[in-house]
Amino acid sequence: MVWTTPGTTYQPATGGVGDTGVTSSRLMRSPHAPMAEPPPTLRMFELDGLNMAKEAGETGSLGRGALKKGPQIPPLAQTKNVRFQKDIPREHNYDTPVIKDSLSVRLSRFVGEKLDSLVSKIKLTLRRIRRRIIMLRQLHSLRRSKLISDPVAFDIPIKKQKELYNPLMKKGNLDLEIDQYISNTKPSELLKKFQIDPLKYAASQKTDHIKETLKPIFQQLGKTLQDEFQLERDHNLEIDSIAISLKAFIKKKHPSKMDALKNIAKTISEYKAERLFKDQTIIKSYFMKERQYLSHLIGLFGPKNVLLPYLEEAIKTKTFQLSSPLVYNHPAEFLQKLEAVQQVLGEIIESEAHGWPNIKERGFANKRFSKLEDDLFSKFGGREQIQSALDNIKKSDMHKSFMKEMNDLGSERGILLQLVEPWGYFHQYKRIPFSSQEMLYHDFGVKNNDRFFKNLDQTVSSKALEIVQEKLKNAASVREAQQKIEGIFTSEGLQDFKNTLKENSLKEEERSASRTDIPQEKKEAEK
Repeated sequence: MVWTTPGTTYQPATGGVGDTGVTSSRLMRSPHAPMAEPPPTLRMFELDGLNMAKEAGETGSLGRGALKKGPQIPPLAQTKNVRFQKDIPREHNYDTPVIKDSLSVRLSRFVGEKLDSLVSKIKLTLRRIRRRIIMLRQLHSLRRSKLISDPVAFDIPIKKQKELYNPLMKKGNLDLEIDQYISNTKPSELLKKFQIDPLKYAASQKTDHIKETLKPIFQQLGKTLQDEFQLERDHNLEIDSIAISLKAFIKKKHPSKMDALKNIAKTISEYKAERLFKDQTIIKSYFMKERQYLSHLIGLFGPKNVLLPYLEEAIKTKTFQLSSPLVYNHPAEFLQKLEAVQQVLGEIIESEAHGWPNIKERGFANKRFSKLEDDLFSKFGGREQIQSALDNIKKSDMHKSFMKEMNDLGSERGILLQLVEPWGYFHQYKRIPFSSQEMLYHDFGVKNNDRFFKNLDQTVSSKALEIVQEKLKNAASVREAQQKIEGIFTSEGLQDFKNTLKENSLKEEERSASRTDIPQEKKEAEK
């Protein structure tokens, strides 16, 4: 057995006294501890044990007298590994077995607490992930319920939504359908106007007001779709005419006129890419490093700046509102000033085509740019703000979709965009030196006849520009109608309206089929 006092450890030596198995009461001092008296209680057991041993004599067994006199040890005390320990602070004597057990308990408790904390954090993270997944599903559902997808340059996705597209193409409006739907639904659940301003109109006036608001919007949308359909047919004829006029001058034979046109567009694309790299290198050589970002303005708005009128729509988004609030508040003015910078860049590029400008002309160009930049900085923030706005324009859906279309030479629109400005941004055919014109015959693979280039420069490019502008205008008109419609309907309401149109269309088809079957049955009966 072991007992301790502060600074002292006692350990009795064990040994059999006879065959009783009673622990010997001789005390052994720890070699590392000073001498000290054992606890009083244990001292009593020590003295009683000595008396009992004397009484036992040589026999090695205890007599009745000894048993009566001495204290009887309970059965539990007869085990050899009995330990006694005084209730002392646990921080002492860390080398004892009992203290080690205490440390293991502490370690177990510490690990348990850490595991509990980790499990709680994992549960919290999983809960957040589940919430994020639910939110993403809701956003995805909202996107699918919209009339068309996020605004892009050319696309009109409503063409794929037959429940809306077919009746609008057939009649040019949805007046009757709107009357029936608004009269037979609960507007407060499906229309934003009722939720935003519920007290503005009386109950009867509300439905009439919503009907009269929706009808002209769908009329505008219907007219745009009908015009676009007719223009598409006209455009196809013009594109065929362009292909025929250019194919006649190409040396290499192609299976069709459209294959020949694609080949020309590919050649123009490669030529313009090389020209753009050279022009940007020239601009960078003009300025110090901090002003070289201006070189990216070349071609930023597409050939002939066809995309420029529609970038206001891209700027009026949350991205610009947060990162470039000054640009967000005045998009038209910002784009106008960028266009002014572009004009100076164009003059530098053009002057280089006629011989490298001298130091005096470079100094004049730098002064003009300093004035233009100072004007931009004073109204729209510093250079970092301008660069950030330009980066966000390039990252916008509008700009990315336009550039993707322009680089897709397998599409009609991609071919047309290459034909709009075939000699490169800010370049004109008449300004190209004669020696370079001679090289173009070889590069384009055409017969040595300037009629091809004059036709491409004067007729083809202007027709292509007109077609591209009309396509962009129609797509923008559809987006405008979309925004108005989504400002009235909730996402659920718009989807419900489309479902109603689809049901009505199916019923109309069934009625039409039944009317067709009646005469057939009569003919069979007559036979």
